[in-house]
Amino acid sequence: MPVCSDPSAEPDTSGVTDQYLVFEVASQTLLCALTEVQEILKPEPLTPVLGAANWFLGIAAHQGRLLPVSDMGDCLFGQPSRDSVTHQWLAIRSDREMFALVVDNVIGVSDVVPDTLITETPDTSALSADAISVLPATTFPLHAEQVRLDGKLAYRVTLADLPNIDTFSDIRATA
Repeated sequence: MPVCSDPSAEPDTSGVTDQYLVFEVASQTLLCALTEVQEILKPEPLTPVLGAANWFLGIAAHQGRLLPVSDMGDCLFGQPSRDSVTHQWLAIRSDREMFALVVDNVIGVSDVVPDTLITETPDTSALSADAISVLPATTFPLHAEQVRLDGKLAYRVTLADLPNIDTFSDIRATA
Protein backbone atom coordinates (compact mmCIF):
# COMPACT_ATOMS: atom_id res chain seq x y z
CA MET A 1 0.00 0.00 0.00
CA PRO A 2 1.35 3.44 -0.84
CA VAL A 3 2.39 5.51 2.16
CA CYS A 4 0.89 8.72 0.73
CA SER A 5 -1.55 7.79 -2.02
CA ASP A 6 -3.57 11.04 -1.95
CA PRO A 7 -1.56 14.16 -2.96
CA SER A 8 -3.69 16.29 -0.65
CA ALA A 9 -2.59 14.03 2.23
CA GLU A 10 1.11 14.82 1.78
CA PRO A 11 2.84 15.57 5.08
CA ASP A 12 2.98 19.23 6.06
CA THR A 13 6.66 20.20 5.98
CA SER A 14 6.10 23.82 7.02
CA GLY A 15 5.79 23.09 10.76
CA VAL A 16 8.43 22.46 13.37
CA THR A 17 8.00 18.70 13.29
CA ASP A 18 8.95 16.09 10.73
CA GLN A 19 6.97 12.95 10.00
CA TYR A 20 8.64 9.57 10.31
CA LEU A 21 7.69 5.96 9.79
CA VAL A 22 8.33 4.05 13.00
CA PHE A 23 9.15 0.34 12.80
CA GLU A 24 10.87 -2.43 14.72
CA VAL A 25 13.87 -4.46 13.61
CA ALA A 26 15.72 -6.96 15.82
CA SER A 27 14.08 -5.63 19.00
CA GLN A 28 15.15 -2.07 18.14
CA THR A 29 12.81 0.82 17.38
CA LEU A 30 13.89 2.66 14.24
CA LEU A 31 12.39 5.54 12.34
CA CYS A 32 13.01 6.96 8.89
CA ALA A 33 11.65 9.97 7.05
CA LEU A 34 8.20 9.13 5.73
CA THR A 35 9.28 10.38 2.30
CA GLU A 36 11.94 7.62 2.07
CA VAL A 37 9.39 4.82 1.97
CA GLN A 38 7.75 4.31 -1.41
CA GLU A 39 5.36 1.61 -0.18
CA ILE A 40 4.66 -0.72 2.71
CA LEU A 41 4.15 -4.17 1.25
CA LYS A 42 2.87 -7.49 2.43
CA PRO A 43 5.37 -10.26 1.73
CA GLU A 44 5.25 -11.61 -1.82
CA PRO A 45 6.68 -14.79 -3.36
CA LEU A 46 10.46 -14.69 -3.69
CA THR A 47 12.95 -16.28 -6.04
CA PRO A 48 16.07 -17.16 -4.02
CA VAL A 49 19.50 -16.24 -5.37
CA LEU A 50 22.02 -19.08 -5.29
CA GLY A 51 25.14 -18.21 -3.31
CA ALA A 52 23.64 -15.13 -1.66
CA ALA A 53 24.06 -14.25 2.00
CA ASN A 54 21.33 -15.52 4.36
CA TRP A 55 19.97 -12.01 4.87
CA PHE A 56 19.45 -11.52 1.11
CA LEU A 57 16.12 -13.29 0.76
CA GLY A 58 15.80 -13.09 -3.01
CA ILE A 59 14.06 -11.25 -5.81
CA ALA A 60 10.34 -10.50 -5.97
CA ALA A 61 8.37 -9.45 -9.03
CA HIS A 62 6.49 -6.32 -7.98
CA GLN A 63 4.49 -4.11 -10.36
CA GLY A 64 6.46 -5.35 -13.35
CA ARG A 65 9.86 -4.74 -11.71
CA LEU A 66 12.41 -6.97 -10.04
CA LEU A 67 12.67 -6.02 -6.38
CA PRO A 68 15.66 -7.23 -4.33
CA VAL A 69 14.47 -8.17 -0.81
CA SER A 70 16.77 -8.12 2.22
CA ASP A 71 16.15 -8.99 5.84
CA MET A 72 17.19 -5.80 7.63
CA GLY A 73 17.40 -7.45 11.04
CA ASP A 74 19.60 -10.28 9.81
CA CYS A 75 21.86 -8.04 7.72
CA LEU A 76 22.50 -5.35 10.33
CA PHE A 77 22.00 -7.13 13.64
CA GLY A 78 22.31 -10.85 12.94
CA GLN A 79 18.69 -11.40 13.98
CA PRO A 80 16.37 -12.64 11.20
CA SER A 81 13.06 -10.80 10.87
CA ARG A 82 11.42 -13.13 8.41
CA ASP A 83 9.98 -15.58 10.96
CA SER A 84 7.72 -12.95 12.53
CA VAL A 85 3.99 -13.13 11.85
CA THR A 86 3.76 -9.33 11.70
CA HIS A 87 6.68 -8.67 9.36
CA GLN A 88 6.25 -6.37 6.40
CA TRP A 89 8.38 -5.03 3.59
CA LEU A 90 9.42 -1.41 3.22
CA ALA A 91 10.00 -0.48 -0.45
CA ILE A 92 12.85 2.05 -0.53
CA ARG A 93 14.28 3.97 -3.48
CA SER A 94 17.98 4.78 -3.31
CA ASP A 95 20.06 6.65 -5.87
CA ARG A 96 20.83 3.36 -7.58
CA GLU A 97 17.71 1.23 -7.33
CA MET A 98 14.52 0.32 -5.54
CA PHE A 99 14.75 -2.44 -2.93
CA ALA A 100 12.67 -3.88 -0.12
CA LEU A 101 13.60 -4.38 3.51
CA VAL A 102 11.91 -6.94 5.72
CA VAL A 103 11.08 -5.44 9.12
CA ASP A 104 9.49 -7.07 12.16
CA ASN A 105 6.65 -4.62 12.61
CA VAL A 106 5.51 -1.28 11.24
CA ILE A 107 4.25 0.74 14.20
CA GLY A 108 2.99 3.81 12.37
CA VAL A 109 3.71 7.44 11.57
CA SER A 110 5.03 9.80 14.22
CA ASP A 111 5.90 13.47 14.37
CA VAL A 112 9.38 14.11 15.72
CA VAL A 113 10.26 17.51 17.10
CA PRO A 114 13.90 18.36 16.28
CA ASP A 115 14.76 19.05 19.93
CA THR A 116 14.11 15.39 20.77
CA LEU A 117 17.38 14.50 19.05
CA ILE A 118 19.92 13.35 21.59
CA THR A 119 23.20 12.91 19.74
CA GLU A 120 24.67 12.30 16.30
CA THR A 121 26.51 9.17 17.45
CA PRO A 122 24.27 6.52 18.99
CA ASP A 123 25.12 4.97 22.31
CA THR A 124 25.17 1.27 21.45
CA SER A 125 24.69 0.33 25.11
CA ALA A 126 20.95 0.61 24.42
CA LEU A 127 21.16 -2.11 21.77
CA SER A 128 20.43 -5.70 22.68
CA ALA A 129 23.33 -8.02 23.53
CA ASP A 130 22.78 -9.95 20.29
CA ALA A 131 22.99 -6.77 18.22
CA ILE A 132 26.17 -5.68 19.99
CA SER A 133 27.82 -9.03 19.29
CA VAL A 134 27.71 -8.43 15.53
CA LEU A 135 28.56 -4.73 15.58
CA PRO A 136 31.82 -3.01 16.41
CA ALA A 137 31.61 -1.93 20.04
CA THR A 138 31.32 1.79 19.38
CA THR A 139 29.56 2.06 16.02
CA PHE A 140 26.11 1.63 14.57
CA PRO A 141 25.94 0.12 11.06
CA LEU A 142 24.11 3.14 9.62
CA HIS A 143 24.38 6.82 10.28
CA ALA A 144 21.79 7.20 13.02
CA GLU A 145 20.60 9.75 15.50
CA GLN A 146 19.15 8.85 18.86
CA VAL A 147 15.64 10.14 19.45
CA ARG A 148 13.30 9.97 22.43
CA LEU A 149 10.01 8.62 21.12
CA ASP A 150 7.19 8.16 23.61
CA GLY A 151 9.78 8.03 26.39
CA LYS A 152 11.80 5.26 24.70
CA LEU A 153 15.08 5.42 22.88
CA ALA A 154 14.79 5.03 19.10
CA TYR A 155 17.19 5.47 16.20
CA ARG A 156 16.49 7.77 13.27
CA VAL A 157 18.12 6.28 10.16
CA THR A 158 18.37 7.01 6.45
CA LEU A 159 17.39 3.79 4.69
CA ALA A 160 18.54 4.96 1.26
CA ASP A 161 22.10 4.86 2.67
CA LEU A 162 21.93 1.06 3.15
CA PRO A 163 23.39 0.20 -0.29
CA ASN A 164 26.48 2.24 0.67
CA ILE A 165 27.47 0.16 3.70
CA ASP A 166 29.85 -2.76 3.12
CA THR A 167 27.68 -5.44 4.72
CA PHE A 168 24.65 -4.57 2.64
CA SER A 169 26.41 -4.05 -0.68
CA ASP A 170 28.05 -7.50 -0.66
CA ILE A 171 25.29 -10.11 -0.96
CA ARG A 172 27.68 -13.02 -1.39
CA ALA A 173 27.45 -15.78 1.18
CA THR A 174 30.31 -15.95 3.64
CA ALA A 175 32.06 -19.23 4.30
